[in-house]
Amino acid sequence: MPSSLAAVFDLDDCLIDTSHALTAYAHWFADAYGVPVEAVTEADRRHAGQRHAFFTDLKENFGIKDPITQLYGQYRQRAPRLSPFRPEVCQMVRELSDAGWRLAVLSNGSPDVQWTKLRHSGLHSYFPSHRVVISGEWGPRKPDPALFNIALDALEVSTAVMVGDSLREDIAGGAAAGLRTVWIANGRQLHDGDPQPDHVVQTVTEVSRLLRTTEWLVPLPD
Repeated sequence: MPSSLAAVFDLDDCLIDTSHALTAYAHWFADAYGVPVEAVTEADRRHAGQRHAFFTDLKENFGIKDPITQLYGQYRQRAPRLSPFRPEVCQMVRELSDAGWRLAVLSNGSPDVQWTKLRHSGLHSYFPSHRVVISGEWGPRKPDPALFNIALDALEVSTAVMVGDSLREDIAGGAAAGLRTVWIANGRQLHDGDPQPDHVVQTVTEVSRLLRTTEWLVPLPD
């Protein structure tokens, strides 16, 4: 059977430095509403991305009058545009592409938000639009194998390497869909009972060297 090289990348906290964008947004919000920036970042940590709870917390504690729908609309407009351009990540993706790898993005989220992140980070030019698979366009979310299968179909392969930072969504989900897995640890450690990736790297910039120096041939359709 003919073989190829194919990799699927998570977006947030993998290709995209989400923490940088959230920090920049926290400073904007603090200036706009007269809230200590530390309170904004602490609320974000406390509510772990649950935006309704995040904005409710800030409204109740600082007397913000704007409705949550307005605050969330501002967030959706601003935060994705703060995704930083990371030339080292673009270089990593370009190296893999030049080496013959088929590449896709697989992300949970809203299409407009995730595409904005791709454009503002400079990554959009490395991934054909039909190989950017976002859950909001399809229904299933990672770790549902159905979403991984959509990405495999876009790549025209039956399996691939899944690269991501979430042990549940990317590693367990990818393994359940039959993909090899690379975990972006970002300084974290594996613990007993965690899903076990095939490989661990600390940052996504290490992925190019790993994939180009390891046997990762995956079957193509006949």
